[in-house]
Amino acid sequence: MSSSRIWDFWSKHYERLWVQKWSLKPTREAVLEELKGMYPEEGEFTLLDAGCGVGELLQEISEAFPRAKLFGLDYSMGMTEKSRERVPGGIICHQAVEELEVINKTVFPETFDVILCTHSFPYYRDQQRVLRLFHRRLKEKGLLILAFASETTFYDRRIMPLVKLTTGNAGYPSEKELQRMTADLFRIEKEENAAIHFWMPTLLFAVLRKKETRS
Repeated sequence: MSSSRIWDFWSKHYERLWVQKWSLKPTREAVLEELKGMYPEEGEFTLLDAGCGVGELLQEISEAFPRAKLFGLDYSMGMTEKSRERVPGGIICHQAVEELEVINKTVFPETFDVILCTHSFPYYRDQQRVLRLFHRRLKEKGLLILAFASETTFYDRRIMPLVKLTTGNAGYPSEKELQRMTADLFRIEKEENAAIHFWMPTLLFAVLRKKETRS
């Protein structure tokens, strides 16, 4: 089964998955906390959710920041349709994140104040290229927020292969690997384990500020 068909299948059940309570909901809360520390409720900013899934995070952001301009991308048509229903005021495109460089600029802005990538980063085949795309599409000193399961510890490396059985092939960077991949592009302002129980694999939550690269 192709990766898009896998996620089309999960789109019908996503809101009821057990990871909602233990992983997805805590991640959304952490993202909202970061945004509320940066912007007032009436603040205006542009935000892209890369791999937006069924739009739960975008919906919560739209409720907290009614004047924010929200955009989303997802490779799965099932996920995209769910997001559009949940966030009618946002612009959600059915498109792979790897195609961000060529996305229709009459629909999406050239750059964003914030890019989010929560739980989809491990499924990108060329993660370094995706990070460069994020860097390119962020405004000066723009913010990238990443959250994903990470193979940082021995326990992580034992348990994450079980996750791959339900979602397909993925690469789960460790904290050090993320630091290496982002060193030339971003300054890490926060990097922590957001897992809420000892039996969970590391849930890496990272807040990164865009660096200006030399031409």
